[in-house]
Amino acid sequence: MSAKLGYRADIDGLRAVSVIAVLLFHAKVPGFSGGYVGVDVFFVISGFLITSLLLKEQREGRISFFGFYERRIRRLLPAALPVLIATFVLAYFFYLPKEFSEFCESLIAFFSFSSNFYFLGQAGYFDASSETKPLLHMWSLSIEEQYYLLLPAMIAVLYGRTRNALFYSIVALLLMSIVVSQYHVSQGDKAWAFFGSLGRFWELLIGSVCAFLNRRAEIERVRTHPVTTVIIRGAGLYLILFAIFVFSPESPFPGLLALVPTLGAALVILAGWRAQEPTSFGLASSPTVYVGRLSYSLYLWHWPVIVFSGLYYPAYDVIRWVGVCAVSLILSAVSYHLVETPFRRRRVLAGQRPMYAAFAGSLLVLVSASALVIATSGFPARLPAGIAKIEADFERYRDTQENCDTSDKRLFSCRLGVAPEQDGGPVDVVVVGDSHAGNLEKLIDYAGVRHAFSGLSIWRGNCPPLYEIARNGNRACIAVMKDALKRIEALNPKVVILNAVWPLYWDGQIPGELDNPPVYMAPFRKRAKTAEESAANIVKGLGAFLDRLGNRKVLIVLPVPLPSAHVPNEMRRLVLLGLDRRQLDINEKQFVRSNERLVAALAKVAEAHHAAVFDPRPSLCKDGVCAVQDDGYPLYHDTNHLSERGLFRMEAAFEKKLMEVLQSAQ
Repeated sequence: MSAKLGYRADIDGLRAVSVIAVLLFHAKVPGFSGGYVGVDVFFVISGFLITSLLLKEQREGRISFFGFYERRIRRLLPAALPVLIATFVLAYFFYLPKEFSEFCESLIAFFSFSSNFYFLGQAGYFDASSETKPLLHMWSLSIEEQYYLLLPAMIAVLYGRTRNALFYSIVALLLMSIVVSQYHVSQGDKAWAFFGSLGRFWELLIGSVCAFLNRRAEIERVRTHPVTTVIIRGAGLYLILFAIFVFSPESPFPGLLALVPTLGAALVILAGWRAQEPTSFGLASSPTVYVGRLSYSLYLWHWPVIVFSGLYYPAYDVIRWVGVCAVSLILSAVSYHLVETPFRRRRVLAGQRPMYAAFAGSLLVLVSASALVIATSGFPARLPAGIAKIEADFERYRDTQENCDTSDKRLFSCRLGVAPEQDGGPVDVVVVGDSHAGNLEKLIDYAGVRHAFSGLSIWRGNCPPLYEIARNGNRACIAVMKDALKRIEALNPKVVILNAVWPLYWDGQIPGELDNPPVYMAPFRKRAKTAEESAANIVKGLGAFLDRLGNRKVLIVLPVPLPSAHVPNEMRRLVLLGLDRRQLDINEKQFVRSNERLVAALAKVAEAHHAAVFDPRPSLCKDGVCAVQDDGYPLYHDTNHLSERGLFRMEAAFEKKLMEVLQSAQ
């Protein structure tokens, strides 16, 4: 077979490495903290193969757009349909109405090749976690499909116009795309960097560049030297494996950092491969090649398996790892042999018209069913009454405050109470911090209405009210808190409330998210390596923040009791299984003991700066138990935020303390 075109076993092997990395990362198997880069390797492979195919067609005549898109549909849709149908059925039986509606929205987004933009729009901090979105992984397919709309048109228009016009256009687009990606990363806007097409196209374009270089005589001469080929392929694999084992979800990714796995994939591709070549680092071995052939089906099935298995077995341990991997592999093998291969090889629906008709029919059925679900708000009548209670409270929690400023995407800011800030008008109370500061908005708003004071919230998720200290030295959080101080100085409020999920920053983790890697607090461009170092930075940063508030009255809110799981999800699981929901309740003594040092440190800093403190625990705990549900209604929205019902359990005590501090500032 030709080294330039034709089948390459090593690319199937590269697919296997990529999909296994993604699978183990999503299954949260220790050691694969950067396994998400497998998607980036897939992008390079796709760009290379599709561009090679289109260039071959263009050289032989011209591109058949109908033929090209028929092959894309035949390659992608048949394997995806069983996944979409299975997830629809499971979502019908197990999802809350709001989740079911959102699932159907994501299904429609898949058919419109806009999944990435749909999930970008859901990147808000309070949305359900990614592990409740079984079609989240379809974002990458949408980016590929958007690229497939762009690339054939570019080749048809630019091919042969002038020497290398197409190649240089692709390189220019690549450079522009990577600049966009790095810009979003540098601005701390990881959602746009991750899901945005313009910031991701460059990874596919690297594959396209490889398709051009793959035909050059210089590359072929390099391939004639076995040692050089082995070195190039080995270097490429090293870069990919380095990213898989060293990167983490906290890495500033994609941006320039994504060059590590993508250039690694490019090197493996450009190294070439011949059937007689003995050294391929296992990429061309039969087991690896077989997994590579399963890679598309495996990618489609693995994430829904993870999402729905979590309803019944939320723990990430060896049982979950083995179960997820085994079920995903079995389903992908069945899909590959019984669905994917027969359609791709035209054993089923061989002609273009039947293929397009089947595509249109499946689209009509699934989109119509999804639209019906959305129109009926998720069919709430289909679920037990206990689950309907969970959804009702969840809906109340999602209601946002009016009078919110959305002009600054870096932070949330809402006017609260009466006589709110208008044209720089007076503000009596400002609450600052992370999402837990935002969690207090309704309590401050209602208290302000009752007692005739004005308020303002200034917060950003994962950004506690510390000065020049943030999670892993995050520059965006440091900048947001400096901006908050400037606004406070300009508004001159009587009282400043500081709130955050303090245990997360103190310990690096919270009980309901122990499967996430710990993250510690540090100055800009520095990293704390231990919880002790992080704790010292918190004390330092909080003290510095209080210093800059001057003589203003300050109220520091201590931690709320933290559950050991995502409360609504776990309650739903227990209701469906007929188990006792009270097993989720928090042991008050254990909570006090685990946060003893943190609370003492916060109290000490508060005393040194003459700040008041409010402890929510007495309002949320009784007889040694801190309940997470009340008569079937969740008191928490997720793993740490109080729901509306939970918030109003501490309303009276919080309002009393706030009014004491406010009156002392008169």
